[in-house]
Amino acid sequence: GRHTTVTRDLIPLPDGGIVVDTPGIREVGLWQATDGLARTFPEIAKATDQCRFNDCGHQKEPGCAVREGRMDGAITQRRLEHWQQLSDEIDLQNKQLEDFDRRADSRDKANANRRRDSERTRKGQSKSQAKKGPKGRSPGKKGRGGQRGKGPRSGGGRSRSKGGKGS
Repeated sequence: GRHTTVTRDLIPLPDGGIVVDTPGIREVGLWQATDGLARTFPEIAKATDQCRFNDCGHQKEPGCAVREGRMDGAITQRRLEHWQQLSDEIDLQNKQLEDFDRRADSRDKANANRRRDSERTRKGQSKSQAKKGPKGRSPGKKGRGGQRGKGPRSGGGRSRSKGGKGS
């Protein structure tokens, strides 16, 4: 089940190796382990350095020292398969890290542009506020722009006599 482990255990396997059972860990993988791969498979690392081409895929390329090592028995098929699986995993991880970095850079640029645009907008608003005056009105005008007696409470501009009726 999920989240059921409450103790830490190292479980030895019959053919060698250990299973680590710890709370909170769902997956264990390689993390930038290129150097560790070379130390774990020194015969293959040495052979890859001797390949004719730097980008050798170790499949059908001419002058592949890894294939030659496999043919003459210096590299076992099992170790070569394990090395290839781990190498593929490291390559995938490196690609994912590059993609992550590219997306993070793009996000950072977009955020910087938004901050810059927001700052420009704020500066533009503060300049227009300075032109209009303290309450957003143009300087020199008061109340309703200088118009008096025409508001809804002023009686529509009509004057009333003391008798209470309009003239």
